[in-house]
Amino acid sequence: MRAIAFVIVFLLLGFILQWIGPWWLHLVAAFLVAFFFGTSERSAFGLGLLGGVLLWGIWAAYLDLQNGGILSRRMGILLGEVPRIGVWALAALLGSLLAGLAAWYGMVVRRSVWPVR
Repeated sequence: MRAIAFVIVFLLLGFILQWIGPWWLHLVAAFLVAFFFGTSERSAFGLGLLGGVLLWGIWAAYLDLQNGGILSRRMGILLGEVPRIGVWALAALLGSLLAGLAAWYGMVVRRSVWPVR
C-alpha cells in the first residue's frame, strides 16, 4: 500500500512540476517523495524507476501526440530509423533511471539526517 502511495504521489507531483517548469523537476519530485515517505534505499530506487517510467513514458507520448509526431519522427531518424514508440521508450528509460537515482539519493539524505535507531 505504501509503495502504491509512493508512486501515485510521485506521479502527481512530477506531472505538476513538469507542467510548470523544466524537464528536470521530476527529479526534485522523486527526491522529495522518497525523503518524506521513508522506505529503504533499494525500494526507493525501484519505486523511482517505476514512477519515472510511467511519468516520462506518458509525458513523451502526450507531447508527441500534441505535435503530430514531428519530433519523435526526426529523433527516430537520427537514432537509426527507430519508430515513434521506440523514442517514447527511450525517453521513459532515461527518465526512469534519473528518477530512480534521485529517489535513492533522497533516501540516503534522509538516513543521514534522521539515522535509523
